[in-house]
Amino acid sequence: MSTKVELDKRIEVLSLAIELQHQVLRDLETKRSLARMDLNTICDPMARLPLEISSEIFLRCLPDSPGPGCDDSPTVLLLVCRLWHEIASSTPLLWTTLHNGPAHATNFKRLHVAEINRSSMAWIRRAQNRPITVAIHGPLQLSPSLEQHAHRIDQLKLCLPSRLELQRLTFPFPSLTKLKIEIVEPHSTVGVTVECLELLRAAPCVVDCEFAGPNSLWTVTDENVPPTPLTHLRLQHLRLGLYYGFDSFSQTIIPHCPHILRYLTLPALRSLFISDFEDLGSHEVEEFLARSSPPLRSLNIVTRDDDLSESRGYFRLLPHLTDLTVDFMNDLENLDFLEDNHHTSLPNLRTLTIRGGVHVIVGALTGARRGSKLRSFRHIFFEPPELTDNTLMALRQLVRDGMEIYIGTRNMNMI
Repeated sequence: MSTKVELDKRIEVLSLAIELQHQVLRDLETKRSLARMDLNTICDPMARLPLEISSEIFLRCLPDSPGPGCDDSPTVLLLVCRLWHEIASSTPLLWTTLHNGPAHATNFKRLHVAEINRSSMAWIRRAQNRPITVAIHGPLQLSPSLEQHAHRIDQLKLCLPSRLELQRLTFPFPSLTKLKIEIVEPHSTVGVTVECLELLRAAPCVVDCEFAGPNSLWTVTDENVPPTPLTHLRLQHLRLGLYYGFDSFSQTIIPHCPHILRYLTLPALRSLFISDFEDLGSHEVEEFLARSSPPLRSLNIVTRDDDLSESRGYFRLLPHLTDLTVDFMNDLENLDFLEDNHHTSLPNLRTLTIRGGVHVIVGALTGARRGSKLRSFRHIFFEPPELTDNTLMALRQLVRDGMEIYIGTRNMNMI
């Protein structure tokens, strides 16, 4: 009969033999999986396509307008199979937009900030040396990634919960061409005008810029230490505030930062949008335009003011203006602010759009067109306007004379 020592040794030998057989089986299963992948590669139509065509197909799978819910679109392609992983990893254009927002937070909520940045860095590396777009809805958890790759960022879109987030952007963006900043902090007594000016100062190549947020954020709290004025030589399109239009049921404006114009000089400005226009004094507008002397082509203002007669002064500083849009949030009784806008003030005006209720149209419209290049007029009402027969006849005569006229609601032209 075997001793205990002999039995222990025999069991050990058998255990090693069993483990060896298990390893042989695992190796065989691995080889079988690889053989199946090779077979799938041979049979897969994608494998027979040139990389350029496969990459183009993947690019067309991306959403046209990436949003907070579209963060994982390229990542999904990595998980299908080895071939798709190789194609996606070899297509830099798939990775040129990095979006981090509330919908994406479900993937990141349990991750440490360092892990978020590691994931973002891997994403950006796949873009290789391409310019990148970064869109962030929420706290700036990607600050290290942003700073390391700031020189490659072409577009930056930030929707931040607090003005304090802006203070983390203390590095330059030498290649940035498009900037959008929205602050959603509802109650604040401290402004961010200084931070936004400094961000523009750090981005000398910005061409398109938009600022929006609660009105209180755009005031300067310490008048004894005003912001340092900025002359930006390349900014062509500036949007101050958000306006979602109107219909018969609702009017919505997100307040903006009109007073930032006090500290800006923009000699290349071609289009300007300002909501809450009534917050700006006419002298502020005139000083900005006189200081900048911009080749402004398009001006869109949203106002609750029912008197724009003072606009005649600064309209004369816009000889290149071709498109003028005014959104009146309240009903007006006249369009007197247009009566003197002939060849001496807006000589190149071609398209005029008025939104809001105004009872007097024909006289002001005729005066606005006299001696000018005005060829298109749009007047959008909340409700269908009551136009007299004589008014309709006069307007239709202008149409016969070659002018494009749209007067009515958003969905109905009465002319």
